[in-house]
Amino acid sequence: MQGSEVLRGPTQNSTEAALKWQAIASTEEYYPVIVGVIFMSKKDVMETIEREWNAFAGLAESFSQEDRVRPGAVGHWNVHEALIHVAAWDNEVMILVKNFEETGRKPEWLNSPEEEVDQLNERQVSERRDLAPTLIWEHFRETHKALVEFLSTCDEHVFSVDSFSGSSINQETWQHYQGHGQDLSRFKESL
Repeated sequence: MQGSEVLRGPTQNSTEAALKWQAIASTEEYYPVIVGVIFMSKKDVMETIEREWNAFAGLAESFSQEDRVRPGAVGHWNVHEALIHVAAWDNEVMILVKNFEETGRKPEWLNSPEEEVDQLNERQVSERRDLAPTLIWEHFRETHKALVEFLSTCDEHVFSVDSFSGSSINQETWQHYQGHGQDLSRFKESL
């Protein structure tokens, strides 16, 4: 994994993951807690995804062109590579939810050792690393737009925090954006 540890809740029980999510939530008004479990409606999840993605994108945009290609923004990746990484996981969420809802199957990477997930992340980034910056930003925005459009077609049950799909959506979208946003903030402070 790169930078901040991203919660991979499908490997954790729902209550444990929910309590961890509560600890990283930016404001409690969006995360009502009842008996240690966070209840978020589809609307709440969608609004949180947009808010956190916009915060991450805005932070990434705040770097100068020179600093956007400087290594170290997220692990050894630069800002552009971090955008590719986030877009790859936005895409992975669409695949994961679609496959799980249609077949009940979970992704192969789910129980993989951390090193294999790191290799997957690196492969995903290397596929687009050499794109021009404008194409990287276009890919980042278009992939997120596709994610939001896809999720808007999903039923409410897909977003339930105690379901595999719901916990995966939360972890690989808004929590992922928060984690790497923290990485970018630390990087910005180090410049």
